[in-house]
Amino acid sequence: MGTFLADARTRNRCPCVHTRSTRHTPAPTHLKCYPLDEPKGARQPHPSLWIGGGGEQVTLKLVARYADACNVGGGDPDTIRHKLGILRQHCADLGRDYDAIIKSTNFNVFPLRPGEDGEKATERFRTALGMSYEEAQRAAIIGTPDQIAGRIRAAIEAGADYIIVNMPHLAYDQQPLHYFADAVITQFA
Repeated sequence: MGTFLADARTRNRCPCVHTRSTRHTPAPTHLKCYPLDEPKGARQPHPSLWIGGGGEQVTLKLVARYADACNVGGGDPDTIRHKLGILRQHCADLGRDYDAIIKSTNFNVFPLRPGEDGEKATERFRTALGMSYEEAQRAAIIGTPDQIAGRIRAAIEAGADYIIVNMPHLAYDQQPLHYFADAVITQFA
């Protein structure tokens, strides 16, 4: 279970969510907190606070101060490396253990079987979203299991320790998920 924050009120909400999730006492009166249900979930002592984004002056400082996890870089190794370097410095400035924070990134993937044409394989997905093949290639890794695994390895080498994978149209066709599990995930077992 986690909490997602993504608007202009984030600066105020982070201390509220953090305080209410980690203590059994009300939030300090100087914070304008919004009503929240009692945190529930399997993670103890409190639900994880995840913050996604790479803003170097605000978002990553909030991660360093409050978050249990972050999501940065959109799968791009250079961006991941840069943003996590900034986060490491913010953690050092605050005396926070950088290694205690989960550092995630995410990928959209479209695994292709050997010899499968990417343009044809993605036609249904692209048509539904009104995308050209070139736009789909910018938005997702359309490739073989080895190509996808290579991109994931590069993200891990850049500092990501948690990978989130999205697959288009998975609700309608689970075969890509099974193929991904057999051909990509097994490379990391």
